This record gives sequence, C-alpha cells and structure tokens, in this order.
Amino acid sequence: MPISSAPGRLEQKKARTRAAITGAAAELFSEKGFEGTSIQQIAERAATGLGTVYGYFQSKEELLGAVLRARSENELVRFQAGLLIGTPTPELIVAALDRVRAYAEDNRAILLAAIGIRLAGTSEDEPLGGWVIQAFRLLLQLGIDRGEVRPLPVDTTARMLVSTALTCGLGMGPWRGRATDIQAAAEVKDVVRTILAC
Repeated sequence: MPISSAPGRLEQKKARTRAAITGAAAELFSEKGFEGTSIQQIAERAATGLGTVYGYFQSKEELLGAVLRARSENELVRFQAGLLIGTPTPELIVAALDRVRAYAEDNRAILLAAIGIRLAGTSEDEPLGGWVIQAFRLLLQLGIDRGEVRPLPVDTTARMLVSTALTCGLGMGPWRGRATDIQAAAEVKDVVRTILAC
C-alpha cells in the first residue's frame, strides 16, 4: 500500500467525524435548543466519544459557530443558484430576502442561540456570515447603477433589509408570533418593493 494513501484516508475519516459531530449538534440544537443540549448528547448522537468531540471543538459555543458556518455556506450556494440572469434587480433582492427570511424560520433555534451568545459578548461571528450583507450591498449597487433601484445609502439599506428579513423569519420584534405567517412574508416583500422603487 502506498504511503501517500494513508493521510488521505485519515483526512477523510476526520472530515466524516467532524461532519457527524456538527450534524448531530445541528439536530439537537434544533430539537432541544442550545441550552438544552449537552456535549455528551452530541457525542452520543454522533456515535463518538466525548473526548473526540472536544478534540474537534473546544466548547459548545465553538460547535454552534461551526454549525452556523456550515448552514450559511449551504445557504450561499442556494442564494447564488437563485440569482436568475435577466431578472430585474428589485425582484432579485425581494427573492433573496425571502430566502433569508425562510432560512431564519428554518434555523430559528440555532440562530436565536447564536444571537444570544453574540449579545452576551462571547462571539463576534455574524449569525449568517458577513457574505449576506455584502451580497445585498452588491445587489443594491447593481440596481442603482442600472436605474432599477432608487439611489439609497447602500450599506445602511442592505443592513436594514437583512435585519427585517431575519427578524421576520425569527418572529422577533414587530414580527413576534408571526415567524411562520405567510402574510407577514408578503408584507415584507411589498415594503421592500416600495422602498426600492424608482
């Protein structure tokens, strides 16, 4: 057996173990919440030992960050796939914001835990990753340059739109109790179209 094949297999095994741990954590965080999930439960769900989990992640907070990064990366792929060439920029923005809202709704328990940790000052990670705001900045600037979106302060508008979609999907603030309300999602779309209209 060639010596070079051993590290490849070892790296593959490590990647599978890491994926099993983050997958188990994601399931448990969604089912039981962040606070209601222990590292021991994650190890059991991943069919591995407690020491193995700590070999990959120093804390439950670090594990939560890994789960969010993985889900954000998957969402980025969906986001990019959803950008249809030829679609007017305002409609691209509305569709992309609806993806952000749906992502927040689907990942409510995990995102709320991440927001709580961030508010407590123990994490600097953005719940969706920095790519989301940047993507909306680029879309807004593209729309302004094309004359399809009224001139707006790009950074502030991107942050406001993403915050609105997130809080709607999470059922927070003015959207309390409306996380899964189809009417709330439609209202957000209507307001965004109004804000962007030339």
